[in-house]
Amino acid sequence: MPRLGHLVVPRLRRRKARSPLWFRPHGTWGVIGPSDHLGWAKKPKSREAIERIKDLSTRDRRFISIWRKLVDEGIATETGRPIVLWDGTQWVKL
Repeated sequence: MPRLGHLVVPRLRRRKARSPLWFRPHGTWGVIGPSDHLGWAKKPKSREAIERIKDLSTRDRRFISIWRKLVDEGIATETGRPIVLWDGTQWVKL
């Protein structure tokens, strides 16, 4: 321990930086699921998803804009009939 006059001053050790619990080594994140929680609505993969988006657009303002965009882009009709669906990589016509 270093001495400062007549006082003994303990050395402060640097604490090793701990990674947060949700961060795993090698760059893998522990967060499970998509980063966009409304991604399923923006690119619907099923008829049921389109029906659910249409139903939610009457109650939730986030889904109103998504529904308008789906109708304007020709992904679904105003009545809720799907024209194309997302297969994970591209839009597929029904």
